[in-house]
Amino acid sequence: MNLTSSKIANIVSGKLVGEKNISIDYIYYDVLKQDNPKTPFLYIPYINSYRNIDSTNFISKMAAKGAKGVLLEANQLNLVETKDFSFYIIVKDLQKASLSLAKYYRQNHEGKVIAVTGSCGKTTSKEMIDSVLKSAKTSSLKTVRNINGFGGTSHVLFNANKKDWLVIEAGVNGLKRLPSLAESISPTYLLVTNISNTHFDRLKSLKEVAYHKLKLAYTSTPPDKIVLNGDDPHLKHHITDKTITFGFGLQNNYVIKDIVSLGKEGSTFKIKKDEKEFAVKTPLLGKHNVLNACGVFALSHSIGLPVKHIVSGIKAFSGIVHENYETSKLKEVKGVNFYDDTQHFNIPGLKSGLETFFSLTPNKGNVILGYDYKFNSENFSFRELHLALLPYIKKIKTLYLIGDKWLEHKDFVSDITNDIQIVSDCEQLAKYLKEQLKPGDFVYAKGDFHQHLRKIFHLMEVYEDVN
Repeated sequence: MNLTSSKIANIVSGKLVGEKNISIDYIYYDVLKQDNPKTPFLYIPYINSYRNIDSTNFISKMAAKGAKGVLLEANQLNLVETKDFSFYIIVKDLQKASLSLAKYYRQNHEGKVIAVTGSCGKTTSKEMIDSVLKSAKTSSLKTVRNINGFGGTSHVLFNANKKDWLVIEAGVNGLKRLPSLAESISPTYLLVTNISNTHFDRLKSLKEVAYHKLKLAYTSTPPDKIVLNGDDPHLKHHITDKTITFGFGLQNNYVIKDIVSLGKEGSTFKIKKDEKEFAVKTPLLGKHNVLNACGVFALSHSIGLPVKHIVSGIKAFSGIVHENYETSKLKEVKGVNFYDDTQHFNIPGLKSGLETFFSLTPNKGNVILGYDYKFNSENFSFRELHLALLPYIKKIKTLYLIGDKWLEHKDFVSDITNDIQIVSDCEQLAKYLKEQLKPGDFVYAKGDFHQHLRKIFHLMEVYEDVN
């Protein structure tokens, strides 16, 4: 899309300093580093305190890459050499301005927009939908990894071709931005995976979680199709005669049946819709991913995508592998089987992860838990964590707890196993594991991406064998 500097200033309600009629072909929102952005471009620095990202230091380097102008707040003016840019636009709130610009792009976008929200399974479902669209040879663009707030949404809209199908993952990290985020996405179709207590550091009740997640359903231009998890008690109040539901319950429009676990190879299952049944396979592990796949099938089928492409797209998606994001999966390190579930720490995810892990473990298994910053939230319950572990009291051999703060909460898990080991960091744990584990053992690792627990696997590979 081609915009002039004055038009952009008008869209974001900003103060334009410099030339008024500079033509801009591309918005470079620095959510992801780009070595060769399209030129001429407007540069928008990306600031995300939750992810500890601040790209304002790169402003001075953008003119050499082809930036004609920059969008920024008044307190960032000291970072700009005005002679390097043809113009710059000053706004009161950079995030708000970025969403206003994203909304303008959305209003002029001609392709379909699929939004995926929910407490768990958003990223997996989003990736699976994109895989289905690719199977159907449909030009599409998706949210990168799990960057599911204002930055990820704006990045997709700024990079899309006018007729692309967009698959946007939407989270609730920035609560004050949700109404603007919802309007910027304004989905044609909406998939809601589930509602669970994964936001205990921000929201006090599941009713409140559902309220915020469903803002995408109540935009000024409501979605043509809304697909919900019909088994979720907190979504039932949002089901109408126009809503499409999926799940295990027979009351749903799309019903899961006949699940067959293939162990490390995933699962096969059937989806019943009216009098028809469809055979589906997913290489992803666990019953929770069968539910994710059913949601993707329900949405894709209800909007008219061919069944053969839906089935092949679901089968083709085996997970994300990226240095900053990785789908839960079983991996072997020095002969030890690790179920890597270290992207997010929340109780629903822990329950699903433990269920999947122990369905793959022939005997007892070991469990690693990182200490997450959200544990300090007044809404977090160590009792719920204990209840998640309790069904496996006879199956957990050793419970490894990473972080000295676990010393304050050890009593909550003291009855799970006689062997509880608290270690200070990943380096210490890797040495312990190297000494204590043997080939064929199974280990479940649960933590948050901030903790970088995947470092454990690398350290185990590089440490010399212990005699």
